[in-house]
Amino acid sequence: MLPHLVTHARKRMAQRGIGMEALALVLRHGRRVHAAGAWFVFLGYRDVPRRLQKELEALVGTTVVLDPTGQLVLTCYRNRDAARLIRRKQS
Repeated sequence: MLPHLVTHARKRMAQRGIGMEALALVLRHGRRVHAAGAWFVFLGYRDVPRRLQKELEALVGTTVVLDPTGQLVLTCYRNRDAARLIRRKQS
């Protein structure tokens, strides 16, 4: 089951062309990192199953930001360097 989307997340998803199916795939296959009081779920190239590489190539770099409980999607964006930036927030 998908977490609830706040209004801001719905707006950003529409602006950035990220659909509900893409969101679900990122949440299912992405790496979860807790940083800056939130959960970041990042889909890196290595996280994509081989059988789905061609279909999911466009989603590489997609990041979903969840609230601390993991039950609300706060925002999402695409940035292939996001994993490095998220790790920096942990310091």
